[in-house]
Amino acid sequence: KLQNLSSENAAPAGSSSMVLPKKDEGSRTGLDC
Repeated sequence: KLQNLSSENAAPAGSSSMVLPKKDEGSRTGLDC
C-alpha cells in the first residue's frame, strides 16, 4: 500500500493529466490487494 502511494505522488509531480487515471488505478489495486 505504501509503494502504491509513493508511485501516485511521483506521477502527479510529472504529469498533471495522469493524476486522475493513476489515482483510479492505485485505488483499485489497493482494494484488490
